[in-house]
Amino acid sequence: MTQKDLFYISRKNYKEIYALSCDDYAGALLACEEGNYEKAQVILEDMKEQSSYVLLLLLRVYGNLQDATPPPEKIQNIVDKLLTREHDYTFTFELTLILVSYSFYDEAEILFEKLLKQEPYSKELWLNYALAHKYTNDEKSLAIVEKAYHHFLEYKQELEKEKNPSKEKEELLNALDDFLYMRLVVELAYLNFRLYRYDNALNVFKKVENYNAKNPQFFLFYALTLEYTGYYDKAYKCYKRAISLNADIYTSFEFSKFCLRLGRFEEGFLYYETRLHAASKFTFSQRHYDAAYAAFYENKNFLHGKKVLVYCEQGYGDTIMFSRILRSLSKVAKEVIFCPQSALFSLFNTHIQTLQKQNKIQSNLKVFAQIPQDFDYAVPICSLYFFLGVYNAKTIAKLPSPLISVEKKTRMQRAKVGICFRTSTIPHTQSLFYRNIDLEFLLEAFDGLDVELVNFTLYQKGELELPANIKDVSFELNDWLATSEALREVDLLVSIDSAIAHLSLALGIPTLVLLGDRFDWRWGKIESPKSIFWQKAHFCRVNQEGPSGIKKQICKILNYKVP
Repeated sequence: MTQKDLFYISRKNYKEIYALSCDDYAGALLACEEGNYEKAQVILEDMKEQSSYVLLLLLRVYGNLQDATPPPEKIQNIVDKLLTREHDYTFTFELTLILVSYSFYDEAEILFEKLLKQEPYSKELWLNYALAHKYTNDEKSLAIVEKAYHHFLEYKQELEKEKNPSKEKEELLNALDDFLYMRLVVELAYLNFRLYRYDNALNVFKKVENYNAKNPQFFLFYALTLEYTGYYDKAYKCYKRAISLNADIYTSFEFSKFCLRLGRFEEGFLYYETRLHAASKFTFSQRHYDAAYAAFYENKNFLHGKKVLVYCEQGYGDTIMFSRILRSLSKVAKEVIFCPQSALFSLFNTHIQTLQKQNKIQSNLKVFAQIPQDFDYAVPICSLYFFLGVYNAKTIAKLPSPLISVEKKTRMQRAKVGICFRTSTIPHTQSLFYRNIDLEFLLEAFDGLDVELVNFTLYQKGELELPANIKDVSFELNDWLATSEALREVDLLVSIDSAIAHLSLALGIPTLVLLGDRFDWRWGKIESPKSIFWQKAHFCRVNQEGPSGIKKQICKILNYKVP
């Protein structure tokens, strides 16, 4: 190894290090360092000698490809080859982490156990072993954390018994204390929270709070637990403490949602801007957003008299909910160009044009299917409350939807009730709440009720088998305009937290939102759900109230007698 090699290694200049070699493997590493995974894929797949290093890097590359991910059988073939070969500790550790990323949990567990026999006191190894199952199997993760805790506690106690004081031993004991009480115990408490063992979680957090005085992760996890158990004042202090210690994007985003849950809109919408950086990438353009953000701090009225493009970077439900601010923007802007998601275009375009013909909404609000080139500022729809300074809860509650409300009608026959009991969106593994409920559970709520059920739950053919007495309109819902027309035929929508619930509320249709023990900030406080955005929404916490509670709410809304 030359002095030049050593120089670049000392500087951690990996691009220069890889460039020193003409080997194809080095070229693939350089492509990865530059973020060009497609190029790395071509290089690696063309290499004749498919060594373990090449195969491991291929797995890493495949995991970073945006499109054209190889079929599962190809991944399986590479994994099988690697598992039949012998590797050193470092390589095996990296392979284990890759296996976890591809959800090969059983294979990874075997390797974790093998590695622990070689390095039984590796803190990094134990922690990765425990976190491998976090979010996918919190129960198992908790068991591993507890095992690690007792393992290192015994190790510490053995060291303390040895009568050979030294600076090295003291440093080792301090490091063990930090690992025990700042990593393992904190994870222990948080996993108890995720598993709904709130008393256990709160007790553990309280015991180690002083030890974690400078640990931002501790205060974030503690704040989340306090928020979802209704201790809002303490939660607020913990969120602020976490941000003061480390103002990372994730913590700031969680704090914003907490503030919005409580109706602290000025602070909430300020921090809610971090959602754009928390996402993997901007839907539109960070350059355009940054220009708007800079203009806002120079002049709070920067959108007044301007041609403003409003784009949508979040889900359909958010677009529908936040679209209530469009009228406010149209009052001050010269022109508003609204570009909703393509699936929502016909809905907003049809409704807004109809309202404009009736002189019920501003004429300077235009709906575009494609993003135009000519505008002064481009802002995300979810940022408009912040940019317009709309923070007053009463003002927000009174903002009208740009969609046409359903006219109240006299019911001449039995009520039609729409149902939506699951979403097709795969829940994020880190999600704190699960929205879907079983159809059988929901149908219990309708026992003895003289209603016609209409299914709005989307599913693939053959995926669900609905009872014959349920009218299924789901395959007719080609876009959100069609969905809105179908919703107009029902007297009530009973739905989980979903985009269709937001649409139903925007149309003025009586809506019963079914919530779990933990739910999204948009529906208000945990102990007493109420939405500032949708004042007429009805709620039922299904795990607490059960089918009978849902039935009571349905009867109350429809003015039925409870059977």
